[in-house]
Amino acid sequence: MGFQRVIKPKFYVDMMSYLHATGHSEYFDRHEAEHSNTPATKQIHEGNKTDLLYSNPQSLLKMTLADDGSSYTPFSYTSDKVFPSIPIDCLVMLNHNLQGKKCSGGFKNEDGSADLFKFGQNENYVNWGEYIDYNGFSIRVKSSTNHTINSIRSYLHFSNVAANTGEAYIGTYFFGKTYSPPHSPNLSMTVSRTFDGIKSSKTKGGHTISNIDHIGNPDWSGHNAWELWDTNTEEKNLNLGRLGRRSWKLTFDLVSETDVFGALEQSNILPFTPDSTFPESELSFTGMGYGNIWDNPLMFDDNFISRVWIPTLGGTIPMIVQLDDTNKNPDNFAIVTIKQNSFNVTPKAPNLYSYSMTLEETW
Repeated sequence: MGFQRVIKPKFYVDMMSYLHATGHSEYFDRHEAEHSNTPATKQIHEGNKTDLLYSNPQSLLKMTLADDGSSYTPFSYTSDKVFPSIPIDCLVMLNHNLQGKKCSGGFKNEDGSADLFKFGQNENYVNWGEYIDYNGFSIRVKSSTNHTINSIRSYLHFSNVAANTGEAYIGTYFFGKTYSPPHSPNLSMTVSRTFDGIKSSKTKGGHTISNIDHIGNPDWSGHNAWELWDTNTEEKNLNLGRLGRRSWKLTFDLVSETDVFGALEQSNILPFTPDSTFPESELSFTGMGYGNIWDNPLMFDDNFISRVWIPTLGGTIPMIVQLDDTNKNPDNFAIVTIKQNSFNVTPKAPNLYSYSMTLEETW
């Protein structure tokens, strides 16, 4: 498997799509002040904010950036209600042409006057420092988890610099939560590459005819998926090096019960104080509370069910997987879902479990 082996994966789970899919669509309502029927400065002229959801990089949101050197926010996820208490520690942007731009994202308070938390240049993970170095995709990751309590607005903001001009597009933009299993999967895992877009048939005369629908991920605006590319570089490698559809069958053995399941499977308020422990003094929730109570304790917990299984609705909402959480090469990333009926949990010893699943690349 060479450099494509799974060492210890990291999942980037799209919490914005989870909110949208579970009925919180009011944050993603269209606001006409953000739109224009023609490419007007500082406004969206093609697509809508919902096009950025569900990790579908081909559905582009296009906008015209400012040409007067001003700073501004082209769109926000906002409502007259605060966001639910969900964990956020990453900001992901796919299929964009923002090379050389200076932008950031975060959450503001109700009147928009102050940042409750912001993903700044110090949270650069891939291709998103003070300025974005290349087109393609960008990720910022915080070292600590923030919760959206009392936040009413999330945003994309462009700074007042001369480079922030021209036509821009984004395919996916989400605030999410990362999760890495406690250890690497078994060495007996299976990695597959399937060219399922090629169908062959044999004629009565003995000739073989092949119909090619696709040979891998669709282009990201004329470039291969997960490539970082330069605006000034001539494109001569289009469609070369496609890998087909990748899939991984992973098994994690001897995982602690608290790394698989949430201690409290409830989203309502839990009337325990922050220094309480539950259950039976095995797990402390200190530091994760909201005042003197717990608000949405299942989503606060750090385990596979809470971090991956629930916010992807059983693996159906696409998420991003990084095959090795120490390797930032573009070919280590993929948009995946969990294959239906492939997730299994098996007890192995008291409080120890094995769980397995098949990840399938999706587009």
